[in-house]
Amino acid sequence: MIDVSQATLDVIEAIKKQKVIRFKYGSHDEFRTIEPESFYGDFNGFQGADVSGAGGFRRFSFDRVTEWVGIPIKYKVFVELEVVGYPTDKEVAEELHELLDSSEPIMYTLKPVAD
Repeated sequence: MIDVSQATLDVIEAIKKQKVIRFKYGSHDEFRTIEPESFYGDFNGFQGADVSGAGGFRRFSFDRVTEWVGIPIKYKVFVELEVVGYPTDKEVAEELHELLDSSEPIMYTLKPVAD
């Protein structure tokens, strides 16, 4: 069961700021990405446009939501790469490609992006 209070607050914020929300619904395993427009009933659920694969306008009951992510946070990913000397852009790109193709662990930092 999800925290309906937090989900309600997320939907309100998404409506006010025209953002999307992500969640799993019913027996489906994939996450849905919805741009909510309003609530229905006595805050029994919300309705909005499906901006992921299915498309269309739908209603979603809070009691059928199985996993709640809420409003996704945007991040920038900074990859760390050790090089010797003063590499050119081409050499840095080649090193990055080699690192991504190898089984070596990748060192990175996540930083939230302000809206």
